[in-house]
Amino acid sequence: MTVPFWYHERSRRRMFGTIAAAWIAVMGLSLAWNWRQVEESAVMFATAEARASYEKDLVYRRWAAIQGGVYVPPSEATPANPYLSHLPDRDITTVDGKQLTLVNPAYMTRQVYMLAKEQYGVQGKITSLKPLNPANVADSWETAALNAFAAGSREVVARETMNGETHLRLIRPLITEKPCLKCHASQGYREGDIRGGISVSIPFSPYAVAAERQQRQLLFAHLLICALGLLGLGKGNSLLRASESQVLKSDERYKNVLHAAMDGFLLVDLQGHLLETNQTYSRMSGYSVEELLTMSVADLDVVEGAGDIASRIQSILTLGKSRFESKHRRKDGSVMDVEISAQYRPSEGDRLIVFLHDITERKQAEEEHRKLTLQLYQAQKMEAIGTLAGGIAHDFNNILGAILGYAELVRDDCPAGSNAAHDVDQVLKAGTRAKELVKQILAFSRQSEGERIPLQPAAIIAEAVKMLRATLPTTISIEQDIDPAAGVILANPTQIHQILMNLGTNSCHAMEAQGGVLSISLLKMKVSESDFPSQKHLKPGTFVRLSVKDTGVGILPEVKDKIFDPYFTTKATGKGTGMGLAMVHGIVESYGGAVICESTPGEGTVFHIILPTIDSGTLLGNTAIEPVPTGNEHILLIDDEEMLVEMGKAMLTRMGYRVTTRTNGFEALATFRNEPDAFDLVISDQTMPGMTGSELARRMLAIRPDLPIILCTGYSSTVSEEEAKMLGIRGFAFKPLTKKEVGILVRKILDGN
Repeated sequence: MTVPFWYHERSRRRMFGTIAAAWIAVMGLSLAWNWRQVEESAVMFATAEARASYEKDLVYRRWAAIQGGVYVPPSEATPANPYLSHLPDRDITTVDGKQLTLVNPAYMTRQVYMLAKEQYGVQGKITSLKPLNPANVADSWETAALNAFAAGSREVVARETMNGETHLRLIRPLITEKPCLKCHASQGYREGDIRGGISVSIPFSPYAVAAERQQRQLLFAHLLICALGLLGLGKGNSLLRASESQVLKSDERYKNVLHAAMDGFLLVDLQGHLLETNQTYSRMSGYSVEELLTMSVADLDVVEGAGDIASRIQSILTLGKSRFESKHRRKDGSVMDVEISAQYRPSEGDRLIVFLHDITERKQAEEEHRKLTLQLYQAQKMEAIGTLAGGIAHDFNNILGAILGYAELVRDDCPAGSNAAHDVDQVLKAGTRAKELVKQILAFSRQSEGERIPLQPAAIIAEAVKMLRATLPTTISIEQDIDPAAGVILANPTQIHQILMNLGTNSCHAMEAQGGVLSISLLKMKVSESDFPSQKHLKPGTFVRLSVKDTGVGILPEVKDKIFDPYFTTKATGKGTGMGLAMVHGIVESYGGAVICESTPGEGTVFHIILPTIDSGTLLGNTAIEPVPTGNEHILLIDDEEMLVEMGKAMLTRMGYRVTTRTNGFEALATFRNEPDAFDLVISDQTMPGMTGSELARRMLAIRPDLPIILCTGYSSTVSEEEAKMLGIRGFAFKPLTKKEVGILVRKILDGN
């Protein structure tokens, strides 16, 4: 929170001192102006009175001039005017003998002035630079005014001291009119000439007294208003001081709360610079408060650049607030996840109020939860795979059993070295691989290990390459570099075959559109600790490296991290299950090896399979081919698949056995119950409608406990080998079985081995 400048004591005092001085100056100026206005008003009113007196006197004089003067009886107050002696009719006698003397306008005006002076103090005077009557001689002020009239002035007003008293004096020019020439023509005046002036002097003391009284009132009023204003300022200062104290306390509480808050706080300007922060964010980031105040948001945020931050600020200004997640870099270089709440309040100025909550632990917990959820999901999918595999294994193995069985029968009938024999051999190889593949699928779904033996992978790789070549279009060529002495590994042959087939098939799909080259190599390599830093489980030593390279479309970086996830596929529906690379990855890691993928979009991909070698002395030697055992015992063969029953009967018959067949458990049980001692061995499928093989065995053993029974299953979750032994079943086998496997197992059970 930023405290305004006037909350600081020194600034506050300076501010109030300035305001008080300004207030006194304003009141002083107001007093001076009004004081002057009162003085001017007094002069104005006195001037108005003088003008009124002048106009009145002028009217009297004009009337007298028009009348040519008036005749009055001579008296002490009005003696005959000696200055009119040149007039023949100055003095007249009426018919009744009454003496009259002429009172001309000037004489009459002078007497009126004298009367006014006595009664009102107003002095009037007719004056001239060439007076007939010496009493009308102009004084110095009047002389200056009369000279001004000659220069064009029409009125002169001034305050003058007369007989020790201040008077307002006004003089206007006296214009010669036609009636005036009766008395003044002898002086050479003509009509329209200025022959003098009429002067009026008004005592100014009444106006001065009134003005002084008004000025005293003004002074008192201004002093009162000024004092009230200063008192108001003083009160305001006290209130502001109290408010300052409260605000400072509130600010201190605010800062204490802010620094004790669980969340970080930032005050940011519109350019992203940090203006204020709290101790919480200082602890979160590792920077001191002082260091943070020299930084900007761009120095801390590792997700958004300067342009993104500017856009984010503009969005906050538009919406008023925003809530989002980001990452901030700590001083030690580590990154923390933060949840940000930002607000824009115009009342706070061009600033953003930002609160930051450290959600690093929450994000880590969410990631752990995501991983656990994924693991659970993967476990559920593996369980689903197991269920699915179990569901199809029986039927698929029955199909494989028929293919392998009839192929062996055909192979027996083919001349040695014939093309037919070669072709059937290929069918048998493919069928055997398919049989092993089903086992691997079941093993993978159960997360169990397949049987591993020491082997040279070169022969298996060569065989897989042949199968790949037969499936590839002509637009894709194969280049191979197989070292037959690359090394001995401990592995399951079918799994090695499966690895190459999966990788090769994927490469083929990547080059479908434009064609290309599939390169396969098998080499020996030495691995040091620095060769594969991301594969820390690889120990230094000798390894074999199987590389499968294509010139296809490549893998996008954002996809590369997901290619080993189960069910993840970029192929169209029906072209991939998303399990191939997951199985490859699982097999290789179970061998203690590593899968390295290198890819450039638009150029191609290479997969390196790194597998540890073992001592070549453990490699199994070639074993002699033994003939299929034969016999002449009577066997009861039961399977719900009629095709398998016929194939099994033909196979066993060729071995010399007598065979009775049935296609369901109830028929077989009835046949056996009729002649329990007629059969030397019973071979039954486990999964059959109506009655399972294990149930059939239990009932038969109840009739004849010493009966040898072999139970065959493509896949069954209802009975295991241990459970079969507990029932008294002597043989337990997984379909499909080759002729040799059947012959060995039958002979083993019949011979009591």
